[in-house]
Amino acid sequence: MKCVGIYPNPYSNDKWSSQANPILLEWAKAIEENGWTVIGLDLENILNLNDLNANIQVLHIHWTDDISAYFCRIFGYDIPAFISKKRHIFKLLEKPVEYLVKFRINKWIKSVSKSEIIVVFQIHDLASHSYIEFPLLQKCDNYLKKTLYDLSNGIATQEHSALREVFSFFGEKKYYAITFLGDYSKFHGPMISNSAARGRLNISNKGKIISYIGNVRPNRNPTEVINTFLKANVKDNLLILAGPGMEKYVGKIESKKILIFDGFIDNEKIRDIFCCSDFIINDAKNYLTSAIVRTSISYHIPVIIRPFGAGIDMANGAMLEIQDDARGLENAILTALLMTDTCYLNLKKNAALRSEERTWSLSGRQFVSLYEKLISAL
Repeated sequence: MKCVGIYPNPYSNDKWSSQANPILLEWAKAIEENGWTVIGLDLENILNLNDLNANIQVLHIHWTDDISAYFCRIFGYDIPAFISKKRHIFKLLEKPVEYLVKFRINKWIKSVSKSEIIVVFQIHDLASHSYIEFPLLQKCDNYLKKTLYDLSNGIATQEHSALREVFSFFGEKKYYAITFLGDYSKFHGPMISNSAARGRLNISNKGKIISYIGNVRPNRNPTEVINTFLKANVKDNLLILAGPGMEKYVGKIESKKILIFDGFIDNEKIRDIFCCSDFIINDAKNYLTSAIVRTSISYHIPVIIRPFGAGIDMANGAMLEIQDDARGLENAILTALLMTDTCYLNLKKNAALRSEERTWSLSGRQFVSLYEKLISAL
């Protein structure tokens, strides 16, 4: 029996897995369709591999955040996060705590190595965005990512353009698989027309809509987009801000040109926001891959993004680039708002093509091909 253990558990029923990030389940189904058995692993399993009764040939690890958080928890407290908040007071504690966390990580990595299980590390991001506000915690997680990368027999990432960044960042090249993100309309609901989506959200059919969707963090903060959009002052257009943390980072905005949906948004409303939009924008830097970009092309909506990582290939021919200069964001937004119908329809056509090329089933074949290549290489 060919068997892969996947962490985090793709069969988990928690809200994060089932609604906010259901890609692991789709990938697991595609792997099983290609003749492999998938066993979902929880944190306890991943920390105690020798206790697993299953005959796992491949250990496939996706996100490291919860693993690193476990090693950073000392006497029941998340010490690195606490020090990061108060580092001007506890500067002297940073080095010994970092040393202790790395010692615990190394001990675990050694146990994984002793298990002699083939390890595949899925690279979603070069660094954890969840820990951006906690420098010491992020430093520890980055160390875990690097040691896990060094240990791994092979890696997977979502696009060839992301692969270039991975090898540049981590160093040594490895066996790899390119595993596309498939159609996200499967999660959020079937595509509807722009006018129907606007009607459901009580939005006028006049003008163009640019939407900024997703979690807001210090490195993914729409403030500059807001200021640039208002400065453009092109008649009848609307900027939609949707996702957790909007009001925390943006505050209250008194403008009829901006509509805010704060907090967790249900799947149907997410679909409506994408479908009512003419462009989706993500001005964050160094995002290796993006479910927002993939969802946008699933609904054939062009994107405004920085040319980095997976987005380059994922939205090829369906994006406006934010160039890395003083007027990059302004130029991209103005281009979107003033674009002719002919140019816009060409972007939509390319978005549809990029979506059609990327399927969950194709990724399943790629995963299995990598697993079997690594087994043969032993």
